Amino acid sequence: MQIPLIAGRYLNDSDIAARPFETGASVVVSESFAKRYFPNRNALDRHLGINGPAKSAIVGIVGDVRHSSLEEAPEPIVYAQNGAADNVVIRTLGSPEAVVASVRKEVNAFGAGATVTDVQTMSQYVDRAAARRRFQTVALTAFASVAVFLTLVGLYGLIAFTVRLRTAEIGVRMALGATPGVMIRMVILSGLKLTFAGLAIGVCSALALARGMEAFIYGIPAIDPVTFLGVPAFMLAITFIACVFPAWRAARIDPVDALRQQ
Repeated sequence: MQIPLIAGRYLNDSDIAARPFETGASVVVSESFAKRYFPNRNALDRHLGINGPAKSAIVGIVGDVRHSSLEEAPEPIVYAQNGAADNVVIRTLGSPEAVVASVRKEVNAFGAGATVTDVQTMSQYVDRAAARRRFQTVALTAFASVAVFLTLVGLYGLIAFTVRLRTAEIGVRMALGATPGVMIRMVILSGLKLTFAGLAIGVCSALALARGMEAFIYGIPAIDPVTFLGVPAFMLAITFIACVFPAWRAARIDPVDALRQQ
């Protein structure tokens, strides 16, 4: 399973096959187990017991594993050699599906009563565990994409309407010597000012609601610097794109035609 060894050793064939906490059993514990029950001591070579004398020796400490859920904190775990094997994990260098037939053949050789059921690859097992969160992520991504598209369309429409209202003003400015570059800069800056105001409101709202949204994300902190810096930068880029065409139209306004319309 490639669970990392932190201290001591893994279990091996020389360890007595016994259930945890039985006399003579060697056990390996997870890091969270060692921290919880031996907070200020080295857990190696300590002994464990339940409702009685400590009988099982701790020979190793390994990394934590999320057995039940990808989102919940790892539970303290004790590993021991055990003769009964309800679940077997096999690691292969080739395709996992290709070894299923060989595994069934070897298991059948044990005799009556030995069967192989519910065969899954680790990828399938992890995918099933993450299915709900994956659906939520896809849904949130779809809604965010729609929101960005509406933002782009709304900004374009607003800036284009503003340019139309300011046609006479732009004509006067150009008649007095303003260059097309100045007009383009003026239109884009007006759009960026609106975006900065919206981003200020949005970032403050996001910071206020971040803790509540933490339940919908996995592996990302509620206050994620990348998100809170990357999204505003992305929105500014979207604003610039939305303002380019109206700004280009403003720069092409004929001062004479603009004054005639007025």
